[in-house]
Amino acid sequence: MNEVVSKILDELNQFPLHLAFAGAEPNDRGEDILVFTCRELPGREFVYVPGKKGMTLGWDTARCPLPPAILEEFRRYYEEEAEKERQTWEEYLEDLLSELDASTSPLRTADLAPMLAERWAWSGPEEVEPPFDMPTEDEWEYLCSGGVHTLFPWGDTLELEPIYNETFDKDAKNAFGLVIGNGCQAERVSDSPWRLKGDDGGCALCGGEGDRAAFPYSPYFQYGLPRYPGETDEELEKEMSKRWRRRVLRLTPPEI
Repeated sequence: MNEVVSKILDELNQFPLHLAFAGAEPNDRGEDILVFTCRELPGREFVYVPGKKGMTLGWDTARCPLPPAILEEFRRYYEEEAEKERQTWEEYLEDLLSELDASTSPLRTADLAPMLAERWAWSGPEEVEPPFDMPTEDEWEYLCSGGVHTLFPWGDTLELEPIYNETFDKDAKNAFGLVIGNGCQAERVSDSPWRLKGDDGGCALCGGEGDRAAFPYSPYFQYGLPRYPGETDEELEKEMSKRWRRRVLRLTPPEI
């Protein structure tokens, strides 16, 4: 590990920052999460995220069938709640999948460079300044997924009750050691001025749609603030400035 850390620190020397290795933590895949600190941002932690070529991102229900355990949980919800709406299971599932496709990014592949990623997102008046940037949507999905293409970052399972009752652990770390906050912590990305990731503004819960409340937990969920008649870009940006941000520091991909 010392050799890996030394190579990362050598590359970090190119930036006008004081970055230091703070230690390693194990994840549930038996891998080491490498944690760094930055003197210019006291109290913040950054984790090293390795790059990946050809990472599958996005979702398409026609080409990505729901895994049995997730399908079973939606079936349970239908039998307990949605059946009262006099829909058949087939009608319910068709509507569910249609909404899932409409609220997730397109299925695609991308090459991701290694980076340091801020462990916790934050909101407030401070700005993300170079050499840091906010992640692109591709990068955010990669960070949230932990590098594995599943509908949810925890894998091919689903429990709806703790989601719509909001009793889940909002500070749980994913496989990369990042805390991806959902409850009212929609995060901005750098390649779209109005796009948000990781939250839907509470729309599913406020609408009483407990099953749809699971969608924002998918790395591929995307949400945009509604634009009201007559609202200017400046007014919309003021609202966007209240949303959460996460810094990344991109490193040079290894030569192939």
